[in-house]
Amino acid sequence: MIKLYQLRKPTTLTLIKRPSAKIKSPYVSDGILGNQTYTIHTPALNMGGQCIEGTKLICDKSNETSKTDYIVNAIKLEEENYNNIYIGANPFIAEKIAKTAIQKNCIKYFKNFTFTKKPNSIRYRGDIYGELKGKSHIIEIKNVICATYDPKINLINPSEKFYDHSAPFSRSGIYPFGNKTQKWNDKKVVSSRSIRQIDEMIKIIKNDDNIIFTILFIVNRSDCNIFKPNWVSDPVYCNYLLKAKESGINLQAVKMHWDDKSCYYHSQLKIELDKW
Repeated sequence: MIKLYQLRKPTTLTLIKRPSAKIKSPYVSDGILGNQTYTIHTPALNMGGQCIEGTKLICDKSNETSKTDYIVNAIKLEEENYNNIYIGANPFIAEKIAKTAIQKNCIKYFKNFTFTKKPNSIRYRGDIYGELKGKSHIIEIKNVICATYDPKINLINPSEKFYDHSAPFSRSGIYPFGNKTQKWNDKKVVSSRSIRQIDEMIKIIKNDDNIIFTILFIVNRSDCNIFKPNWVSDPVYCNYLLKAKESGINLQAVKMHWDDKSCYYHSQLKIELDKW
């Protein structure tokens, strides 16, 4: 495997409370190391029920301007009937991982990709800009941290779990995750921003065939064999992803392997868009 990211000075803390007792924000948790309690920036919130009391957090020290002591970069997932795995827990690192994977030619589709700055003529704000096959290329990164569960396995804590009844079962990375607290065209959705992005991409490529869009799903865990949109959590987004493919937007998914120190490129993943 090819190393893509190295944590600075990783420290393992145990989550004891979220939100923090000291800083009342859902993005801040309390964790312990020895007998000392520290505040921890948790940018992915509770990670779909995976970042809860007792979870092992792989952290780096926060920068000097931060109000927290640490920032979480990965968690160690310990679940009944599933092997212990590490999951990338910092969405800001996902973009760095994606750039490095492209630079190191890990992703076959992006071979000969040239990085550029955002062209002034393009209004869309993507995560990565470049040129490929003589056209402007814009990449949107999506951090995938949740996975499906086998309905045949009885879980002790079944809340916030997504059961996939497809047969035979194969664990899939899924996106998006979370509660439907936002709206798109009067329908409740998880992320109106993600849907708006696809809507804008479709409109742009209808009028300009010199622009290519890619939605790159970074599956930040090594226990998944497939990527699927999360039909259980947000069917509106899933239908928009189908429209994206039909409109010519490129969809890619890759799997990462984390340990308690580093992130490695693992493999390309098959994408299945059908409802499950």
